[in-house]
Amino acid sequence: MKIFFLIILNFIFMTKMAKAIDITFNGNYSTSYTSTYKYTRSSYGLEIGLPLNRFMQIEMGETFTSDLYEYNDAYRSYVASQGTKTLPAGQLTQQIDSTDTFTNLSIGLFNYYFSPSIYGGILNRKQKTKDIYGQESNDEVSLTWDAGASLSMRITRYFHLKITYRISPSGVNSPYGNPYYDQSYWGGITLSF
Repeated sequence: MKIFFLIILNFIFMTKMAKAIDITFNGNYSTSYTSTYKYTRSSYGLEIGLPLNRFMQIEMGETFTSDLYEYNDAYRSYVASQGTKTLPAGQLTQQIDSTDTFTNLSIGLFNYYFSPSIYGGILNRKQKTKDIYGQESNDEVSLTWDAGASLSMRITRYFHLKITYRISPSGVNSPYGNPYYDQSYWGGITLSF
């Protein structure tokens, strides 16, 4: 039984050890508009991939996201028509800054020209919110999960382009108790050493 266990461990962790540690610099930027505000999201991050074997690697990293809501005169008119709040003078903005730290197990076909993979792991999120009145609050979301998929395209031996999809619980529920999920797409440059 011990020999069988060692053979399995050898197959999982020692078969043709992956040749490189991957360092990925990634980010995204998006802007959208509604009738009452402009929404801008900018994100950037760093991820390190440590190979376990040809098909698995541990990925650790941190991302920084800034969500900015810039409210227009239509929002000010709407709030005034409700008669419930007095708004501050000047531009109305609300900003949410988030820092996500994650560790994932990624399973895929690494070291090919096109390398698809899926991943899952744990995520720790810290948020700083500044509302339209200028009041700030700091929150830390309980340790939770994240998951996703990525596709890496090799340009040279040491340089890859990577597209990643990520989903994780937002920590907010709908009025009916159903959870909302944060979903994002990232583009990145990977250096392999």
